[in-house]
Amino acid sequence: MLIGGPSRKTYTFAVNECGRQRSWHPALHLLEDLQWRAVQVDVILCNAGIAACGKCRSWDHALELLGALPQRLCGADVVTCSASMNACSTEDGWPLAVELFAGMLRTGPKPNTIAGNSAISACEKGGQWAQALTCLREMHARQLKADVITYSAAISACEKGGEWQAAVALLREMAARGVAPNVVSYSAAMSACEKGGEWRLALGLLKELKGKGMETNVVAYSAIISAGAKSGEWQLAFALLAEMRRGAVKANVVAYSAAVSACEKAEEWRQALNLLHKMQARKLETNVVIYSSAVSACEKGWNCRHACALVREMGQKTVEANAFTYNAAVSACEKEEEWQLALALLGEMQDRGLRADTISYCAALSACARRGAWRHALALLGDMRSSGIEAGGIACAAAVAACARGGRPRHAVTLLADAQRLGLQADTGAYNSALDACELCREGRLGLDWLREVQCDNLRALRVKRGVRARPGACVRSSGWTPQPRARRPKRSKKK
Repeated sequence: MLIGGPSRKTYTFAVNECGRQRSWHPALHLLEDLQWRAVQVDVILCNAGIAACGKCRSWDHALELLGALPQRLCGADVVTCSASMNACSTEDGWPLAVELFAGMLRTGPKPNTIAGNSAISACEKGGQWAQALTCLREMHARQLKADVITYSAAISACEKGGEWQAAVALLREMAARGVAPNVVSYSAAMSACEKGGEWRLALGLLKELKGKGMETNVVAYSAIISAGAKSGEWQLAFALLAEMRRGAVKANVVAYSAAVSACEKAEEWRQALNLLHKMQARKLETNVVIYSSAVSACEKGWNCRHACALVREMGQKTVEANAFTYNAAVSACEKEEEWQLALALLGEMQDRGLRADTISYCAALSACARRGAWRHALALLGDMRSSGIEAGGIACAAAVAACARGGRPRHAVTLLADAQRLGLQADTGAYNSALDACELCREGRLGLDWLREVQCDNLRALRVKRGVRARPGACVRSSGWTPQPRARRPKRSKKK
């Protein structure tokens, strides 16, 4: 018993309690209080302090305690090192955990399974799959028993690194070494397959998991739905959601989000909206990712009305739409030639403080071009330049097409001349649109004068690239100019 204060056992209990409550500050204060009382801190008490720091991922303070052990006249044991490595299980601290494990292998204390698990878990948290496998091989070489926690952490490290082949190989290695995988192991392997788009393999792992009588979870199902979503397997997503309902596995936002994404990839906008309504009926919180996928599905399905309705619904539900959401909606309006809606969405986007990019402007310009709204097209082109957004060849071609369809050949010709002067590469379609406008408006002479200024090499390159021929003959016909017949070269007389 300490004179004039609580015992060391009481301090140890208090520090452990701080660790359970994830409060490392009070734990360090208690250790400082003992030092102030000139009481020697034993390794058990120091381990409790390091464990408290580890639960809060405060690896710098944990290592500080570890370094102070020699001054406190007590040595570090395997529990101390394991707790320190656990504290280093962060994105920045994993190298220190690997270094500690390597030091234990070289000079001691002799590591055990828990120490190896701590090192591999640190690599997993840092996304270092190669280092995790190195630690696992070292455990095998030192005949340290690898358990299900060891393999699950290594598989998870491979999943975070996108190495689905290594993850599945580890799952098979578990069975070969007599370690029975659990739901966590299978879920991590299926998540690895999801990142690789290997939905068939992930589905096979799910069947294997169910065949062993293990309970499936939402993580496993969500991984397979996400894997199938990359290939647009929306029927698979619906089948798995139905299977989850039959198995009393509650689908979460992640599962529904992946299913909506699958519908978006497959251009099944009706099914995407159906899933969105099911989420709302089940009181699941929707987010910007789900809405953006649904809007994109409507855009791919040529349905701008529903796309715009979803954007309005987002505002009513206080879900902040992002630039991707608005770009998809504007593109939907462009496909259906709804240029007024496209301009309204572009204005709303800017009112919300979102910066329109090249995709936004080009989609709106294309919508104006389809309806010949040349004034608005020119205004959009001016907005791009004033906003510092480079108006490339696509934007220029859309503005030229808008002027051509709006019966403004002089504007179209001027735009092309400006594009050529700025070094922008407009395609042959833009040149043909301007020439056709000259013909329709009986401005053939304008077209011919402009053609003389255009570099022949540029047009020749465009013909080769696009396979489209420029049509100066249309301007010739509308100008009223009749070319003189070329004089024939006299035939040479044959030598007798």
